[in-house]
Amino acid sequence: MIDASGDVTLVSDSVGEFAAAGATSSVRGSSSATTRLGGTSTITADGAVRIAARNSATATSDAVSASGPALADADLVRVTHAVIAGDQRIAASTLTVWASADGSLRVNASGTQGDASSGSELADLVLAASPDAGAVAVGRALLDTLASVASNARLSLGGSPVTLSSASTFDVRATADGGVAGLVVRDFGRSVIGEGATITGASVLTLAANTTDHALADGGAGWSLVSSSASTNALLERGDELVLTGDLVLAATQEATARTAGTGTSLVLAVHQTGALLDRAADVAGAVTIRSTGTSTATIFRAPTPAATSTSAAAAPLDLVIALGGAAAGTAADTAATIAKALPVGAPAVVLASVDVSAALGSGLGGDRPLRSGGGFDLQATIGGSSGAGPGSAAGAVESVSIAPPSRRTAVVSVNNPVFAGDDVLLQAGRGPPADGDVDSDPAVTTIDLHNSITLLSPTASLTLDESNPTQTPAITPPAGAVLVTAALGGSLVLGSATLTFAPGSLPADAWVVITARNATVPGLLTSSAIYDLRAFDARTGAEITTFLVDPVLTITVGAAAGTSRIWYVAPDGSLQAIATTADPATGTLTAALPHFSEYVSGSPLAGVVGLIVAQLQQYLADATFTQDLGSHTLGNALTLTNITLSITSVSAAAPYTGSASFTANLALALTVGSLAISASAAVTATYTLTNAATLDAGTLLITVGPVSPDLTFGVSITSGGTEIAVLDLTSATLSQSGSNLTIRATGVTATVGGEVKVTGGTLLLVSRDDTGDVDFQLTGGTVTFTSGGSGLAMTNAVLSYNGTDGLALAADLALTIGGQSLTGTVRLTRTATTTTLAVTGLGANRGAGAQ
Repeated sequence: MIDASGDVTLVSDSVGEFAAAGATSSVRGSSSATTRLGGTSTITADGAVRIAARNSATATSDAVSASGPALADADLVRVTHAVIAGDQRIAASTLTVWASADGSLRVNASGTQGDASSGSELADLVLAASPDAGAVAVGRALLDTLASVASNARLSLGGSPVTLSSASTFDVRATADGGVAGLVVRDFGRSVIGEGATITGASVLTLAANTTDHALADGGAGWSLVSSSASTNALLERGDELVLTGDLVLAATQEATARTAGTGTSLVLAVHQTGALLDRAADVAGAVTIRSTGTSTATIFRAPTPAATSTSAAAAPLDLVIALGGAAAGTAADTAATIAKALPVGAPAVVLASVDVSAALGSGLGGDRPLRSGGGFDLQATIGGSSGAGPGSAAGAVESVSIAPPSRRTAVVSVNNPVFAGDDVLLQAGRGPPADGDVDSDPAVTTIDLHNSITLLSPTASLTLDESNPTQTPAITPPAGAVLVTAALGGSLVLGSATLTFAPGSLPADAWVVITARNATVPGLLTSSAIYDLRAFDARTGAEITTFLVDPVLTITVGAAAGTSRIWYVAPDGSLQAIATTADPATGTLTAALPHFSEYVSGSPLAGVVGLIVAQLQQYLADATFTQDLGSHTLGNALTLTNITLSITSVSAAAPYTGSASFTANLALALTVGSLAISASAAVTATYTLTNAATLDAGTLLITVGPVSPDLTFGVSITSGGTEIAVLDLTSATLSQSGSNLTIRATGVTATVGGEVKVTGGTLLLVSRDDTGDVDFQLTGGTVTFTSGGSGLAMTNAVLSYNGTDGLALAADLALTIGGQSLTGTVRLTRTATTTTLAVTGLGANRGAGAQ
């Protein structure tokens, strides 16, 4: 345990200076600085806590010979690590984990041709590849700089900001007068929160990794060879969710140059990678910045080219670089043959550059653990520098510098998981300028990969996509709350009780999709949800998308109302269009495929009567006045209420509401299908009652149907070709809803068919079908008599039915007595405009005992 009133600094320092001189000069050096806080400990300080490692390493090798080859080589290893491991509890004003390293390497050789053997590994490899070299200057450096919270470490803080910083600078040069100048540099710089590491109690977290490397080889008329590999990363690897009360910054910056100068064979291999990666869930109260900037210069300075030489001359230098440990990760080693084939005739001058700059949200977040930023969110990858001929090249030499495959320069921004941002969002994959005076023969490619959604939580926030591409359509500013849905993957949005789902391939292009909701009365419906306005905008052009390759699916949770509701399209003029809906009473959901985007709501047609009443109740509460004449209201294709008069008895001024309202109206039934028509006219009385209701639309509605005064009955008429073929007389009925269909029920109904057959005392069920718009009815349980004819005929168990397809029919059991003989069967009676037809089936005789 450490308890300090000031600062606490744990630091390791290393200074390595390695030098040699002579006709044969060889340097081997290693400099290491490592500070590691491990085990279990507690540090309490009023000031800052620093875990630091500092390293400075230089190597110099000079060889001069007037009577034979001059051989100079230097091999340097520099390791600088500052690490927190184990289980640490730190309370301080700030915590800094800092690894800083610098240094240089110089190799110079001047000699003459002759037999030589150095006994040095590096020089001997060069002599094996170029035995006639009069001067050999070869250098190799391995550099490793790390600031880390180690994998599976636990770091508990008391609200302090935390910074992890790695900084590496190195300058290396090789000069060989007319011989071989070769350099191999491998530099790794990282600031890392390791996999499985946990950090709790931090306010601000900053991970910064910076690398600056410069390499130059000048072999004069001989070989000039450089292999430069640099990797710079700020990484927050997979682990538990990170929670911060301030900002999160991940920044990786690299400046790397790999250059040759001379008139002979030149080969530059540059493998430069810069990355910033967040690969875990994060809940950040402040802003989030993930930024990667890589400047890579891989060029060849050339004086006027000498006489042409064989194109095969590049193969031996490439083999030598590989033997010295260059061409990191096989990037160039696997392409030696390809490079040789790509060279033009002339002194070989080849640049192979693989440069990658990336800023990403990794796959470790998971769709249910998004990045949440209380402030803005910047995700940027910027690539600069150039590959090709340098400013010292003569005009004729520029064309002789080849960019060999598989050279590439890329800047990529990737969003692989959902993002919720409280302020502006910037996604930028950009290109910086080339190095001063360089000719950039290998321009960069920039890409923004969006594999998941970005949601803007503030109505004033904006989102900008910038690929630094002049041909790209300017980015749009999506509405607040918009979610980016990719065309390839699809996705879902949720707002309140609504879920909108896009299948893969639904959208014609990547789109910003937004759902907004408003609560309002919809004439003709008692709504069981908010009104949802659905909008989609092309992510590139900003154009609104209203139709789709595959219909998106809207699901609204309405609870118990699922049994009587459906989804409706609300047109701009207020008219309604029913959408084919699947209701699931078990889950309380309604689901519909949407043919287009606009406003949608769930509700039921009969409940629209309640909607009319609620609108008046709201007006009554607002100013104690209301309009008694409410005009007409359509209940479907066949039923219409007219002359609606509303009376409000009383209603309490605030929730819970208690009171009642009633209205009277005329009910008209009218539907024609082909030659058949059904019509009716009746009076409607409705009472709407509120009893301690939480909302005005939570009352109960009772509707009764009766005759229009002074009539004592009202009728339902069926005609065929304009001729009445049947009439139903009712004294009273009830109007209700079953599912999305309207029903009229009545008892004691009398029906007359064609003036010949009469049914009395029947029970009527008339249904107005919501999906098809048809009307059908059945009259059951009545007594059938014949008003004319029908002697000897008796019908029982009669069912009188009607629909727009089959027309009017009466089905019953038949008993027929002829000459004292009793016959039974079934009969179906149908009626057209002029004819009554009886179709009898299953007719058989019943003979009693002893009959002859």
